[in-house]
Amino acid sequence: MRKYYLASHGELAAGILSSMNLIVGEVANIKALALEKGNHPDNLADIVRDDIRKSGEEVEFVIFTDIAGGSVNTAMTKLCSNENVTVISGMNLGLVLEFVLSGCYLPVEEAAINAINTGKEGMVFLNKKKLDENIKSEGEEEIW
Repeated sequence: MRKYYLASHGELAAGILSSMNLIVGEVANIKALALEKGNHPDNLADIVRDDIRKSGEEVEFVIFTDIAGGSVNTAMTKLCSNENVTVISGMNLGLVLEFVLSGCYLPVEEAAINAINTGKEGMVFLNKKKLDENIKSEGEEEIW
């Protein structure tokens, strides 16, 4: 079994979870944690740490954070001293959806690599010039 945490500065994590619920319905075993002004990132890590203690070693924890090297990510990374904890930074909706929906059938590391690639592929630069170039080279077909 896996449990998922989305952790961010502000409400980004809650927004991603809300979007997931809209797209695929309620997702089990996933929670959003927000670092609000005046709070400390270690308080968020303590919530996850308590869940790890209560759940036991057979449960895998996957924690998605917003910014690599940020305070939330740094606090969550300390939890990797547990062998059943993985932290993935740079979360976006595509990355989290890919991991949660298809990653449950894969080992964590393989699922993480696939999800990170999906997240990266979902980032596309587009403006009128680029759009016109793509239409010329692809015709009226799909431009991505």
